[in-house]
Amino acid sequence: LAITAGQIAYALPQGLFKATLKLEAEQAYTPRFKWQYQQGFLTASQQHSLIMGGFYGLGFTLMLLSFVVGWRIKAPALKLYGFYIACLTAFLVLQEGQLFIFFSEDIAELHKFAYILSIGFTVLSASWFFSNFLYIKQDFPYLNYAVIGFSLVVCGCAILRALFAESLPLFWVGAIMGYGTLLIVTMVFIVSLVQAYRGTREAGLICITSERASIVTGK
Repeated sequence: LAITAGQIAYALPQGLFKATLKLEAEQAYTPRFKWQYQQGFLTASQQHSLIMGGFYGLGFTLMLLSFVVGWRIKAPALKLYGFYIACLTAFLVLQEGQLFIFFSEDIAELHKFAYILSIGFTVLSASWFFSNFLYIKQDFPYLNYAVIGFSLVVCGCAILRALFAESLPLFWVGAIMGYGTLLIVTMVFIVSLVQAYRGTREAGLICITSERASIVTGK
């Protein structure tokens, strides 16, 4: 019996039984399963949903606040930040799979399509925001072309993968997206170091954030 949750979960009958589980994966994939008592799983799932729900609410609030304040004071950086937060929140909502708590498996294809698009637009919006926030366009114009160019390539690959998943070499498209994102994070990290040394406000925070992101992306 499948359990409605953000993760793949099944309620197994008590005693001896036999079951067949069939998994279909587009690429090499190593699934991980964990045996839990049903009550323990439900408690952990509810705690996770509560934490992520708070994060989604915070992301939605930051998005609205950034758009409203950015529009009132004519600050492009805040508008770009709002767009970035919107894309990031959508990416996390789709990645966690919690929409399946409210909708049936019939939305699986649409969910996958939106998830892949959210990856590309998150990278693109982040690049635009950091380019503006760290003054990359003004101080390092050629590097800015590289950051925006790589982000457009990653976003383009995401769009192609979402639209033509059946006819594309997914390994190479995924590699371009992964390594392209890693290059963007690396460039932002180096620029944030330079700008922090120059005294640009909040550049040190961006430096720490991009360093953690580069570690995660590299893994």
